[in-house]
Amino acid sequence: MTVEPEFWRLTFEFDRGHMPAVERLLADHGVDAFEVQDSSTVSSVGPGQLRVVAYGDHAMSERLRRDFEARALRASLDVAPFEDTEWTERWKEFLSAVVIGERLVVRPPFRESPEPELPEIVVDPGLAFGTGGHETTRLALELALDVCVPNGVPTGGTIADVGCGSGVIAASLARLGCPEIHACDIDPVAIEVAQEVIDQNGVADQIQLSEGSVDSLVETYPVIVANIISEVLLRLAPSLDAKLQPGGTLILSGVLCEEKEQFLERFLTQFRGTVEKQCSEGDWMGLVVRHAG
Repeated sequence: MTVEPEFWRLTFEFDRGHMPAVERLLADHGVDAFEVQDSSTVSSVGPGQLRVVAYGDHAMSERLRRDFEARALRASLDVAPFEDTEWTERWKEFLSAVVIGERLVVRPPFRESPEPELPEIVVDPGLAFGTGGHETTRLALELALDVCVPNGVPTGGTIADVGCGSGVIAASLARLGCPEIHACDIDPVAIEVAQEVIDQNGVADQIQLSEGSVDSLVETYPVIVANIISEVLLRLAPSLDAKLQPGGTLILSGVLCEEKEQFLERFLTQFRGTVEKQCSEGDWMGLVVRHAG
């Protein structure tokens, strides 16, 4: 009888310019710590190429491999058994607490808060689907807090979190007093993870989770947050337009800075709105769009 290895090594090789897409893929599956190799550190990596090495259990590796194939990334992926389990502790060295807009701390359970006076959300990285450390999540959170909790006071009204992943955005908004958040994701495992994060942080009474995309939501909303890769945002644009109340606010994250102009040109042909704010971190953009209906 064959025993399935417990841990797997995932090795991506690609042109340097594709790093943001690979990094976002890993972040979407909760891989916040990984090794990056180039020709200056490993002789087998060619000039202009990068190699990223990440580790995970079998379930995470399978989900990541399927998502990799579905996205048709311009990179190669090798998945192989991995016997050295010391990484389960060593990778923790690279994860730290994140302070969002001087108003909230998102931290793993093995890190103390750098700002103990601030409210916090604790997310176990082992649960996967993102811990708040990636630029796209930080951008979405900062913009969501600006819109939904200006000056520390919740604006009221139900908020939708589309593509909620680990639930960190919904949980954060609830922690800062937003009374009702409807969060959805098409991945049933993400919903399980989000439920655990929400329960562990004591905000379950304020959040309604559902499996599905934006069309599965039964209401229209004054605010929708969507932290999803740009090609999916483009597919969802008509549905987001339909689910956002006239004059409502759409917060987008997951758009590369280099693709912003092309993205907005295509998105705004399907979504009736105007861009009110944009900000960037690293290679990524966050956008606030006001519905024109």
